[in-house]
Amino acid sequence: MSEAADPELLYRLGVALAIGFLLGIERGWRDREAGEGHRAAGVRTFSLLGLLGGVAGALSAATGPLVLAITLLVSGVGLALFMYREALHEGDFSATSLVAALLTMSLGAFAALGDVRVAGAAGVAATVLLAVKEPLHSWVARLTWRELKSGLLLAAMTVILLPLLPDRTIDPWGVFNPYQIWLLTVLIAAVSFAGYCLVRMAGPRRGALLSALAGGLVSSTAVTLSFSRLVKTNGGHEPMLAACVVASGTAMIFRVAVLLALIAPALLRPVAPAVVAAATCSGLFIWWAFSQRERTGPPVVLAVENPFELAEVIKFSLLLTVILFGAQIARDTFGESGLLILAAISGIADVDAITLTAARLSVSPPSREIAAAAILVAVFVNNLAKVALSAWAGNPRLGAWVLAGTLPGAVAAGAVFLMVSH
Repeated sequence: MSEAADPELLYRLGVALAIGFLLGIERGWRDREAGEGHRAAGVRTFSLLGLLGGVAGALSAATGPLVLAITLLVSGVGLALFMYREALHEGDFSATSLVAALLTMSLGAFAALGDVRVAGAAGVAATVLLAVKEPLHSWVARLTWRELKSGLLLAAMTVILLPLLPDRTIDPWGVFNPYQIWLLTVLIAAVSFAGYCLVRMAGPRRGALLSALAGGLVSSTAVTLSFSRLVKTNGGHEPMLAACVVASGTAMIFRVAVLLALIAPALLRPVAPAVVAAATCSGLFIWWAFSQRERTGPPVVLAVENPFELAEVIKFSLLLTVILFGAQIARDTFGESGLLILAAISGIADVDAITLTAARLSVSPPSREIAAAAILVAVFVNNLAKVALSAWAGNPRLGAWVLAGTLPGAVAAGAVFLMVSH
């Protein structure tokens, strides 16, 4: 009597096939203009390569690693020869398809031998990376040496310096932990750099709202200044410009939520409903403002600074250290509620530092509630500061429109937080 098929093995081979199929769709779509027989590898070939890697991996688990090694070597050489002939015929000497094919086989083998979820995630990531070829090349073309140098310097300092920093407090008050402060500083720079890349990839004129949202991930204050100054040349468009300012503030709120999800997921639970309430109100205002006029909007040029500039990173690190000491002093003087006072003060200029500080203090349920309230207070004060900034850099009418777009969301967020926390 024959043994029943192994469900686990069938599942792993299915994932290996799916990985190849996914990568094959992207490769086949990109070469869809080529006729049948005029390309070395398409969706069927990549699907078979993924399955081949899975079968070779399964056989190697039973017989030894030599089977997998020979399979990868022979298949790789054969693919290289076929793709070389294709390159000679087409005059295109890109190695991307060959690397993608080798990766497909390797991921198929990994799906059979290792963690299936990791193999699947790597397959999706590889497909996305292949699919965004044009935007990536466009971004690299726009990349300046100053930006590249800043990123490389910060990466070197992080990889080399971070492991050498002591992961313990070194001051009598138990506040200053060099390792944690530098790690949080790099985290903020990385999140901000994601927004900076969106602005650079989309281009400053791709759309007012898109620029405002992407710019808000870098610095909502800089976006507020940029749009407020446009009032002088775009008079009469205050509602739409105010909507862009409100959009940048909304992006800033979501950036705070992302930071909490990364460093303090428990703190995100009381904050998330308030974030959703504020974003809903802001979204309604933005929709209304943009429906009042043509959706093209005025020409917008955002001047956002590279968040990976070493000077900016060091300044934020110093600010974070000051906020941490300030939080400790406020707690010693006023108790847990002292954090709310510090949040209101620091929120005028910056939200990230108080967010990270509050996250460090949210170790128990009472502290967690105060920390969540402090973050929302800082966000509310920061958005109110944008009202004043809009009125000063633009005109009082713009400031009034920004207030109209900000206040309902702040009230809704406060009401939802009070209901959730009690």
